[in-house]
Amino acid sequence: MNVLLPSRIPFPSTEDVRAWDEPESGRAEHTGSWRALLTKEAQIRHLERLLNAMELNGTDVLEIGGGICWGSLVVKHRFPTSRVIATDIAPSALVIAQSVAHMVKLPANRYDAVDVHSLPYADSSFDLVIGSECLHHLENPVAGLRELRRVIRPGGLYLGFGEGFASSPMLRLVDLLGIRRALGGHEAQHYGMKEALYTFGQWRAMFRQAGFSDVRMRLAKDPTFQYQRHARLLYYTMLSFVPSFLVKLLLGCSLEIRARP
Repeated sequence: MNVLLPSRIPFPSTEDVRAWDEPESGRAEHTGSWRALLTKEAQIRHLERLLNAMELNGTDVLEIGGGICWGSLVVKHRFPTSRVIATDIAPSALVIAQSVAHMVKLPANRYDAVDVHSLPYADSSFDLVIGSECLHHLENPVAGLRELRRVIRPGGLYLGFGEGFASSPMLRLVDLLGIRRALGGHEAQHYGMKEALYTFGQWRAMFRQAGFSDVRMRLAKDPTFQYQRHARLLYYTMLSFVPSFLVKLLLGCSLEIRARP
């Protein structure tokens, strides 16, 4: 397996810098193979359920912002004849991704270090693009989404999950309290990583502006996937009892997004 390092990434990513500075951070991208995989157990099970209704054997799949690229593992396990390209902007993460894939004997067809704003793939190359907790990091989300739209084939699908959503009242409260960067956690506070929150309307508008015609979003209130921080787990546990319309109007949570060209 090879990692493509295109010249279009002229500087280390935030994740590369943090892997050097904090090798004991506990993040999946900085740990050994088994530990890295175990940190993604809940997300893996969730993606498996989402893929149950799909048939991807013989198709072309792209994973963006993959980190250890666990999404590619799930696709290759479920659809062994699919052609999968696993990507992340951080080469250091892809080294761990290859180690994990070798351990479970489910390698992607390729591992590429790419910037979503400038993908090195031809138009209409993929039937499915998957992304977990990555779009809210983009400096220019519409430009990144236009690139995704460009490489997705007619009838294809973008499947995203773990994206940050907040209602207009919650966004105003966050800005009033001046805690937007604090909500982004360690990466935002110490490394300047973008941790954006968007309203339902903003997410939909960005996808529309990028050329997607069919955009469907679902609130993801399940606390199972929020184990990383105790405060976040507590918030999502309480949120799971709140009606979705109230969450959409007043609060915020993660989003699952399905978008077609």
